[in-house]
Amino acid sequence: MKAFLDDVAEHLERHGGHKRAVGCIVKPGCAERLARDLEERVAPSDGRHPSRIFVDLAVTGDELDRAFLDGLEQLGPFGEGNPEPLLLMPGVMPTECRVLKGRHLRLDFRTAHGRPLSAIVFDRADELLGRVARGVPADLCVRAVRDTYQRRPGEHGVGFHLVDLRPAGVAS
Repeated sequence: MKAFLDDVAEHLERHGGHKRAVGCIVKPGCAERLARDLEERVAPSDGRHPSRIFVDLAVTGDELDRAFLDGLEQLGPFGEGNPEPLLLMPGVMPTECRVLKGRHLRLDFRTAHGRPLSAIVFDRADELLGRVARGVPADLCVRAVRDTYQRRPGEHGVGFHLVDLRPAGVAS
C-alpha cells in the first residue's frame, strides 16, 4: 500500500506506514486528483483472469448446523494470520435472488440434497446478480457466520456470507 502512496506523493502533505497499514494527509484541493491517480494504478480485472479463491473445505450444506459453526469458531480468533474459513458448496440450485436496499444481494437456494438455505452479500449486488439465475446450478463460496438477525437475545442460527459464485462445475 505504501508504494501506491509513494507514486502519488505530489498530492500528499505526508504519508507513511508499513506492509499492512498506511496513513496520509492529503494536500488541500488534491483529493479528486489523488483518487483518480490511485484508481489508474489499480489494474481492473478483465474477466479473463479472475482472482483465485482458495477454499478450506467443500461441503454439501446439509452438515452446516450450529454444532458445525461452533466447531469453526473454535478455530478463531480470525485475523490476518488466521483468516475465516472459506467453504465451497458445489451444485446448489438457486431458487430466488433479491436485491436489498439497492446494493445487497440475498440468494435463496437448495443444497444438492434439497435443504433450503440462503446467503447474503453486502454492497456487491450489481457485480454478482448477472452471474446467477434461478434454476441454474451454481457453486458458492461462503463464510459460515453466527446469524442473530431478528432473533431473541442469546439465540442464533447459521448464516452465510456469499464470497463468490460461478456456474456449477466450471473448472477454475
